[in-house]
Amino acid sequence: MKSDAICRLLVIKVASRCNLNCSYCYVYNMNDQSYLHQPKFLSKELSKIIVEKVRNHCRQHLHDSFEFVFHGGEPLLANPKFYQDFVEIANQALLPEIKPIFYLQTNGVLLNQNWGKLFEKLNIYVGISLDGTKEANDRHRLTHSRQSSYLQVMAGIDVIRQFSKLNKTMGFLSVIDIESDPHEVYHHFIKIGKYLLNFLFPLGNFNHPPAGINPFQTNRSTPYADWLIEIFELWTQSPKPKPRIRLFELIIELLLGIDKGVEVLGQRHIEILSIETDGIVEVDSAIRVTDLNFESKKNIKDYEIDDILKDDLSILFSKSHKKVSKVCKRCPLLQVCGGGYILNRFEQKNKFNNPSVYCQDLMKLIIRVHNYLRETSSEYQNQTDNLSFEKVRDFVYKL
Repeated sequence: MKSDAICRLLVIKVASRCNLNCSYCYVYNMNDQSYLHQPKFLSKELSKIIVEKVRNHCRQHLHDSFEFVFHGGEPLLANPKFYQDFVEIANQALLPEIKPIFYLQTNGVLLNQNWGKLFEKLNIYVGISLDGTKEANDRHRLTHSRQSSYLQVMAGIDVIRQFSKLNKTMGFLSVIDIESDPHEVYHHFIKIGKYLLNFLFPLGNFNHPPAGINPFQTNRSTPYADWLIEIFELWTQSPKPKPRIRLFELIIELLLGIDKGVEVLGQRHIEILSIETDGIVEVDSAIRVTDLNFESKKNIKDYEIDDILKDDLSILFSKSHKKVSKVCKRCPLLQVCGGGYILNRFEQKNKFNNPSVYCQDLMKLIIRVHNYLRETSSEYQNQTDNLSFEKVRDFVYKL
């Protein structure tokens, strides 16, 4: 396959271990055990190599900025000096030609004043993983001794609130749990404040279906759409200021013809790679949710980013919203959902040549947002028709 893939964001696995044992985690609670053979932390020497390869890639493609996301495991298990060194290395190597932008995604348990001071000084944006109320969060996000992590996370949030720059940009990732009460989850985030919030579908596919879904049943229930639609109704009716919910914003933008979608929605190329603590580069570390016997052989120490992007798997992931199944191609919502996240399409026989395991949930949610825009925007109403989930589903799946 010919590659025109590029990379604009690296997910850097700063630490290969974690201080929580979340039940849905694809790294530690599925069949893959590769983390046991990786260094516990990413080294300063590897940081220099990563930045050098990023600089080469950006110059090759005339990028004027590049994003680094510090991830794990749990990135706060690393020494604070790692972040001082990495940011200094990146700034010296990239500025002023290329602007480095830094993010960190943490479970929040270890956040304290010293971390807050450091991240504000280094201009590192902080995102926190929280699944909602104590009951919702503690259903899956527990310590290794099966203890609650909730109060520690909330204390970490309080720390970030004390730093004005960090507080303004703080975001939350929340994995959907259909057993939790969407009203309680939403109002819990309302109490926290007007932050950027994103709801994530649990990682699943046709071989390992998400809870509540029979993916081989055409006329099935849509528990994730139903849960999200309750949140959507609350969100649209809430007075401002209120949280920004990225999933809903993306759908609205896509329906209006603005494509800012990435892995889950839209039709843009995916421009993301992931690097483990040993330097191994993957298209997406969550590929472990599949049953593929996949092990990346390419290390950032030995390859340029452009070379890594030339292999077939990288091209497939990059163009995943264009390389969709026949079912997706006849769907009137394809421009919005783009076939969904590629890893949610996996099935042993057809590999990624399937609609998403969440296809009907995405369909129902998008249609609800579409009809909301028709109800509230005269301009949108004049350009579009009202859609019925049942009619679209029946057409797409030809019941």
